[in-house]
Amino acid sequence: MWHSGGMARRYYSTQPFLAWCLSHFFYDERHFAYVGAPFHPYKRSNPGSSNPWKIYGAQYEPWYDRDPYDAQVEQKRRNLRKGVAFQAHALGPALEYTLAWICENVDQAFFMPIVYVVDIDSIDPVRLHKSGSALLVPSDEYTVGDLSEDEFEVLFFDSETDVAANDTDLRALGAAIDGVDVVAPADALDRLLRRCT
Repeated sequence: MWHSGGMARRYYSTQPFLAWCLSHFFYDERHFAYVGAPFHPYKRSNPGSSNPWKIYGAQYEPWYDRDPYDAQVEQKRRNLRKGVAFQAHALGPALEYTLAWICENVDQAFFMPIVYVVDIDSIDPVRLHKSGSALLVPSDEYTVGDLSEDEFEVLFFDSETDVAANDTDLRALGAAIDGVDVVAPADALDRLLRRCT
């Protein structure tokens, strides 16, 4: 990632794969993200809630172990439902209800953590907001409510070599991460619904 001034200033956001799916297929490819820098802000002022490395580890272990009672997973499910409610005006009542139900009931495989890498200098400063812990401590983080998919790269979507991610639906839904969109929104919805309990 380069910009006209030289090397990019990279910021990172750890997301459950389901968040990427919802944004890609149902929110017009617009992603909500808390982004922080660097990826591992050891001995920096970023609190744990703004530390992409810690968040990745906290999400990876219960995802790998498929621990349905993990507090991190439950919190992610709640946050994703809030995101669906925020998008309600564009979704319509039936799709809003269905996506909220998916957030609550979909197989834990869809909570595989992935990381968005954002060149922060490529984002218009009016779109960068300080919120949450960034208002309390001098933390190096922003909230971006409308990241388009050409404004970030995805790391750690590794369904070929990570045995815990070797899942037909994950591979099909995530193909667009590598630039090959093989699933339409209706098919994505069917795949997610089939994986609900």
